[in-house]
Amino acid sequence: MTFKKRLLIATDNFLPRWDGIARYLAEIIPSLLSEYEIRVIAPRFPRFKDVPDEQMEYRVIRIDTFGFAVGDYHPPHFAFRTIRQQVKWAHIVWIQGLAPIGVLSIHYARRYRKKVLATIHSYEYQLVAHSLSTQNMLKYPLSALAKKVSKHFYNRCSLLMVPSQETAEILSWQGISTRKAVVPLGVDVAKFKPTPKEEAKARLGYQPGNFVIGYSGRIAREKDLMTLYRAFLLVKKRDVNVKLLIVGDGLESLKKTMMSKEGIWVTGQTNAVQTYLQAMDVYVLPSLTETSSLATMEAMSCGIPVITTKVGMVKNYVEEGRNGLFFPFQDSYTLSQRILQLIENPSLREKFGEQARKTMVVSYAWQDRVKKIKEVLRQV
Repeated sequence: MTFKKRLLIATDNFLPRWDGIARYLAEIIPSLLSEYEIRVIAPRFPRFKDVPDEQMEYRVIRIDTFGFAVGDYHPPHFAFRTIRQQVKWAHIVWIQGLAPIGVLSIHYARRYRKKVLATIHSYEYQLVAHSLSTQNMLKYPLSALAKKVSKHFYNRCSLLMVPSQETAEILSWQGISTRKAVVPLGVDVAKFKPTPKEEAKARLGYQPGNFVIGYSGRIAREKDLMTLYRAFLLVKKRDVNVKLLIVGDGLESLKKTMMSKEGIWVTGQTNAVQTYLQAMDVYVLPSLTETSSLATMEAMSCGIPVITTKVGMVKNYVEEGRNGLFFPFQDSYTLSQRILQLIENPSLREKFGEQARKTMVVSYAWQDRVKKIKEVLRQV
């Protein structure tokens, strides 16, 4: 019988709530099952229904969530006993962010001298600041608190896995001295691939003449979808055939605003993101904070030109005038002009799409990342 090390994945974002972290884990876990006995400790999201946990190839331990939300996020209870038991079981604890489950897992891992790997998916202090409304008086105090919490707990990990050297340097500047391993995100280029555009549109009920602007991810304030919404309305004044496709779920207030206008479709949660991406003519990321943006990588892998803010690692793989375009943060007018530029120039759109696909296939294929993630786990 082959001995497998026991790996506990502690995450406050998981299936069936399909966001970037959930998709990342859904991709990597199957690749680790031959080497590790895996348990996942995660929140129970009562709004979302998907594959029952008992049908997974690994054990999932669920923690109930509170009745209130912070932005679009429902925090889990502080399940001290449950988390302590699972940490004691594990050889390695793999953290996917600093919310209640992640923080408590690090706390107990330190108590029981367990090795802790933390993957940096976001800058927590930026996430807190941008996820709250501008009128919220706690916005900046909570952001400052999140920065202190990040420093305290990340300095108690054995190793941090970061998506870029820039992220490693930012964390070091904040006083986080834990050793860091750079492993950029990757995308499954066999799953996220181009298909004939008209066929993809027809599957979703679009007409051949519709120009589809798209976004995929959480509907949250830090994603700044209102800038995309306003840009869409400006473009629609020039071209009535334009459509806006929002793939994801999140804040009800933002969803209601989006769905109140003709030509906007908000899909809700889905695990078939590629079906929607393949129908898009252009992908927009208006986000205020990111480290990597898996959703943007998936769009590029589908051969879609992207228009994005210069956020996080995105500016490392999006090249202005080669595979996409940039626009300033919260500038809906400039965004509308970038979209119109691609509407009016099909050959440029095609060129950007081809280069976007090539960028992902050559430099960001998922299988290469799996090997590096396995190497990092062995280091721990």
